[in-house]
Order: sequence, then C-alpha cells, then structure tokens
Amino acid sequence: MIETPGPIDQAITQSRLTLKELYLAFLDNPKLVDITYGPMNCFLIHNPERRQKFVSQILPPRGQPLNSRQDFIERRLVSGKRVAPVDDHGRIRIEKVHLGWAGLESSSQAFLMPREAYGWIEVWNEQGYYDSLRTMDDKWQEAMNDVLEKL
Repeated sequence: MIETPGPIDQAITQSRLTLKELYLAFLDNPKLVDITYGPMNCFLIHNPERRQKFVSQILPPRGQPLNSRQDFIERRLVSGKRVAPVDDHGRIRIEKVHLGWAGLESSSQAFLMPREAYGWIEVWNEQGYYDSLRTMDDKWQEAMNDVLEKL
C-alpha cells in the first residue's frame, strides 16, 4: 500500500499543476485524472476509476430521482467533472472554473491535501483551507456522513 503523502504547498503555473511522484502514486499513477468541485472552496483531483466506483455506490442509476443529499453530491462530483491528461512530468491543466472555485489564479500557490478516506486530493488556496477547518460546510458534512453510513 502506498503511503498517503502529507499536505504540501505547490505552485500553479499557467493553469498547470505538477503532481509530485508520491501524489501520483497516491492516485495509482493514472494517465487521466478527474477534476471536480469539492467542499467549500476547493477542487478535487481523482483517479477516474475510484471516483466512478465511489459515485456508483452513493447515487442511483442515471435517470432515477435523487434525494437532496444525493443531488448535492451529484452536483459536486459528477456535473462539474472535467477530465485532464497527466503528462510525462506529472502536470495537469486546471480549468478556470475549478481554479476560480478554489480562489486560485492561473499562476498562484495551491495547498494540496490528500484524503485517504476518499482517495482524492483536495486543492485549496491556503487561507481557504484554514478557514474550512474553522467553519465546516454543514451541507457537505451531512452528505458525506450519509455516504459513509452506506459504505
């Protein structure tokens, strides 16, 4: 089992984020990653197969109605998804919508927080991360508690 890397500050340059080897290994070294909206003001980087497995465990098949918690999760982890290739240097291009959601710019400093329980990496602006620790997003917390009860 790959050790979960700790949080790290990482530069975003020209809308590209470089994931170090340990972070790529944490995601199982994918050639593509899924990028979605996360809690409060961060975006998430996922291994596509893990994200799909996670989503399929908590959402009903396409076309079936969603309860309010499922709808909230669907908006974050499915509707806002972008797929990004990982180049040979570990770089991924981050779309403006995800940078903006996290309060980041095309050239800025990001704070990466790997989440072992979910298998994704949260990408924050540093102040946003610390603010999130002080004030939890109640709706996100409720939704994730519901998910964890089902797993």
